[in-house]
Amino acid sequence: MVRKAKSNVTKRRVELVKISPTVAKKWLEKNKNFRRRKAALVEKYRKDMSKGFWTDSPDCIAFNEAGDLVNGQHRLEGCIASGKAFEAVVFWGMKINADLNADTGSVRQLRDYLTYKGEKNANLLASVLRSVYAYRLDGSPGWAMYRPRGGYPSITELLALLAKEGSLRQTVSMVASHKSTKALLPGSILGGVYHIFREKDVDFADEFFEYLSGRGDMSKEGDPFVVLVKKLQKSIDPSVGRMTYNASYAICIKAWNAKLRGQQCNILRWGKAERGPDFPKILGLDD
Repeated sequence: MVRKAKSNVTKRRVELVKISPTVAKKWLEKNKNFRRRKAALVEKYRKDMSKGFWTDSPDCIAFNEAGDLVNGQHRLEGCIASGKAFEAVVFWGMKINADLNADTGSVRQLRDYLTYKGEKNANLLASVLRSVYAYRLDGSPGWAMYRPRGGYPSITELLALLAKEGSLRQTVSMVASHKSTKALLPGSILGGVYHIFREKDVDFADEFFEYLSGRGDMSKEGDPFVVLVKKLQKSIDPSVGRMTYNASYAICIKAWNAKLRGQQCNILRWGKAERGPDFPKILGLDD
């Protein structure tokens, strides 16, 4: 049974409550939480609530014996920002200092949920989902380079992406089955760009994957994919130094763009002089 919010918080009890933005604002006035406000977390909750992605949480909103709010500040702020009411379990009358036990355990990650749901290659699938989400959001690796303009995704948003783009599972399975590719590129980059490349040209995307998995014809001088593989192979050399995540991601896109244009190339790079606010865009997605 969902109850309305009550003002008497001294009696020890637990109830399921529907919390409106108005109630959330009143409860935040009782916030004595020592945690620093995390704007990105508030934004994540706001998006989930606004889009209807919000689900029940076993983590309760909590008030102590003195009536102080000791848990749930970010959800309440997300409620206010979204303008949407949400349901939550509320614990009134928690013992003083009991909140010291909050948020001290292991945080559940997307990979944990994917494993629980029986998804194969859960770690890789989680990283590829984040890679694709980031590029869909603002055309960059996202948290690897910039803080995403729309905020970090919630697990619910990433699961929605997986439901919408189920072929990601096939992509991840292919990447996982070719372990040799991991020496050249992180799975999140290879899986992310390969998945997106296939939207424009399946044949070129498959050719890209063939080269990265060591099965391409390396005798084709000037071929963008040949130049890419040689660049990545060189970066593995300890004396040269491995490229950053962002640089590796960028030159994959540059090689793809050159291939799509039918251009030959002798060098691929993404140096300091090119690190402006705009990350290389994947050619062909918007034309």
